Amino acid sequence: MSYHLTETEILETQNLNLFIIDKLLDHGVFELEEIGEYVPSFFHLNNKDDLTIEYLNQAGCDWLELTMDEINNMGFEFFKKYIHKDTLKDVFPGFLQFYQQDDKSKVHCDFQKVFDKRSQDYKLLFTASKIHNKRPGLITISCPVENSASLTKKLERMLGEQVFARKHYKQFSTLTKREVQVLTMLADGQSNPQIAGQLFLSRRTIEQHRKNINRKLEIKRFTDVIRYAQAFDLI
Repeated sequence: MSYHLTETEILETQNLNLFIIDKLLDHGVFELEEIGEYVPSFFHLNNKDDLTIEYLNQAGCDWLELTMDEINNMGFEFFKKYIHKDTLKDVFPGFLQFYQQDDKSKVHCDFQKVFDKRSQDYKLLFTASKIHNKRPGLITISCPVENSASLTKKLERMLGEQVFARKHYKQFSTLTKREVQVLTMLADGQSNPQIAGQLFLSRRTIEQHRKNINRKLEIKRFTDVIRYAQAFDLI
């Protein structure tokens, strides 16, 4: 029996997929190309300025029936030829804006239509991007909607010891950029007055951020702060 993910499940799944991938890349467990060999759909690195593709894995090239050299030579013309005009108009600006916000703890997701040579029609893909920690640009997964579940199963094999991060990713992703910043400083041993002084905020504001962090992450003791900070590469 086939199982079809809901839109919400696809969103949560791809958020987790990209977090895992970026964590593995950041720790040097895998290189970009090694991850690309393992991902059975589009896995690519997008240029920070115009989203042109700097790297695309072999599975993506095979689906498009193009080589990486052909894609590079086309530059932005690739998008005009293979991406639906509505996607270029309505979806791409959101990814560029996301990159400019420079929040490495978040993932930006949307749907896009990509031309499929075999069917001679556009196919709906779910695209998720995250700012790469080590080099400028967006690491991106673009997966046909019906393949999202199988992609997750393959990536689960790459988790290794990162069980805590996977189990608590959904909670961590609810933190705002400021809350992540405060969590990082708390894990570094800084007090409320120290944090308030560095961030030019009132002590009362920092106390409220701490309450929000404790509630969202269900933190009961300081060791929980350290565990989150280590699992999500804050320290």
